[in-house]
Amino acid sequence: MTVPDPGDLANIGADGRQLRLFIGVIFFFFTFGQALLLTAFDMPLPLRVSVFVPAWITALCLLQVRGST
Repeated sequence: MTVPDPGDLANIGADGRQLRLFIGVIFFFFTFGQALLLTAFDMPLPLRVSVFVPAWITALCLLQVRGST
């Protein structure tokens, strides 16, 4: 039994990678803007924690593009 090359195991095509990269970049700017506004207007900490969800989506999208998964 042969072991496949890890480079051949990508389950996402070029179109999917491009879409995830686009979504990741959009969410990056949204997250950055949200964090900037929440900090600039001195909003309470529980509202600042809401930055976690778009930051998580950004990280997932960009890591999936990098890892081709």
